[in-house]
Amino acid sequence: MQGNSLTDIHHATPEWLTNVLADSGRLTKGQVLSVSPEKGTSPHSTNARLLISYSEVSAGECPESLFLKISRSVAEFGTSELEYYSKIAAQMTDPPIPTCYHADFSREVGAYHLLMQDLSASHEARWKGDPSLESATRSEEHTSELQSPCNLVCRLLLEKK
Repeated sequence: MQGNSLTDIHHATPEWLTNVLADSGRLTKGQVLSVSPEKGTSPHSTNARLLISYSEVSAGECPESLFLKISRSVAEFGTSELEYYSKIAAQMTDPPIPTCYHADFSREVGAYHLLMQDLSASHEARWKGDPSLESATRSEEHTSELQSPCNLVCRLLLEKK
């Protein structure tokens, strides 16, 4: 996290995305040619599904789409989500959550962004309404997997003090 959080989905340019994917070692050759955002919103963030095209010579991990979430403000909820993906989940082996490709926080703006694996092809946003019994059961089964790094969470919280 460098303090250069995106504040608008249109800041996710081909050049920015090329740098993010290359710096993380995922894009090993080539570049992003275009990014087409499909904008969405939630009560606490602006988000977009980013449709991505690459140069013909691109190699490495080249996802066709990614999910970008830009928080509106950390005043109400803080940075716990950002810290979870960038610190806790980053140290887990094969966590049962979407891959986080990039995360950043800006103190000046008081907001953060997360660039994540796009799960829209296999998952449905259900923040409005009740989950199905099948979905609730799956969530319960995976809760222990998410809670298992408790000692890591405790250590990171102690380091903050």
